[in-house]
Amino acid sequence: MLRWPGNFLHFIWLFLVVLFGGLLYGVARLGLALFVWGASRERTLASFRGWWLRTMMTALGATFIKLGQVMSTRPDLFRPEIIDQLRHLQDKLPPFSFAKVKQTIEAELGKPWEHPEVYMRLSFPFLHADRIVTPTLFLAGESDFNVPLLNSEQMYQALRSLGRPTELVIYPGQYHGLKKPSYVKDRWARYLAWYAKYVR
Repeated sequence: MLRWPGNFLHFIWLFLVVLFGGLLYGVARLGLALFVWGASRERTLASFRGWWLRTMMTALGATFIKLGQVMSTRPDLFRPEIIDQLRHLQDKLPPFSFAKVKQTIEAELGKPWEHPEVYMRLSFPFLHADRIVTPTLFLAGESDFNVPLLNSEQMYQALRSLGRPTELVIYPGQYHGLKKPSYVKDRWARYLAWYAKYVR
């Protein structure tokens, strides 16, 4: 259900970003075709495509940023120059104030006291944690702004209070994507140990 005027204005913003982004891409492609020659043309074009995708996804918002984050993990589908640019979407994002979060949520869902049924439906996992019986491993970056640590802490506490098998691991100074090699290794080791213990 569209809420006026929030979703309408958001739709206009999406339209303008795609329109001007498409024009920018077309002009830049023409410039590269005219002025960049030789073996470097393909690399330069791939690097520009990556920068353009990252810029567009950042401007379009959280859903597109998440898509870019997923794309950054697929070197089998995209050139290395594009992957390098999309990896910036893991943690090099512009600040997102609480006022903007509040405005976006209320534009999408309305105010909690006006539409409590919507918020109850979206809070289903937490409000029905007693139904969760699957052993659950939470791995979180301390500075993850995409999926805040608080969410994992709350679910971990809920499951722990119910006596469910659960574990919470917090990686200091890490964002949505782990960068420190020892933490990446630790995460994979924990995945494998968890599966070995609970998946038969």
